[in-house]
Amino acid sequence: MEIVGGGNLPQDVIFEGNESVTGDVLSIHLSQQSNSVAVWTLRVKVLTNQGEFDLGGFATTAPSGTQPPARTVGFAACPGARGWKVVASCPTAGEIADLIIQSSKCCASTFGVTKNTTFI
Repeated sequence: MEIVGGGNLPQDVIFEGNESVTGDVLSIHLSQQSNSVAVWTLRVKVLTNQGEFDLGGFATTAPSGTQPPARTVGFAACPGARGWKVVASCPTAGEIADLIIQSSKCCASTFGVTKNTTFI
């Protein structure tokens, strides 16, 4: 989903599918221009049978020509997840990025939200 920086309104990217495709694990992918210096703040929320909860968040690292512009920026895991929401915000006016979230029933090694530090 295309997200736009600047302004004061955060943008929600929501993953809600049937239970056969929604899993306990979420991967978060961000695509920016390769020379972008914009940093996005991402808050991860999880939907369970008991309601929606704030699981955690992090700030991304801008590509600035040193990181791949399209990359996996983070992961989340929560047992019993039925849906996911990532709330994105960026103070850089005019910044345009794509945020993709994918859910899986696979491979959680830690619970909560983890920033991907592979490219740092």
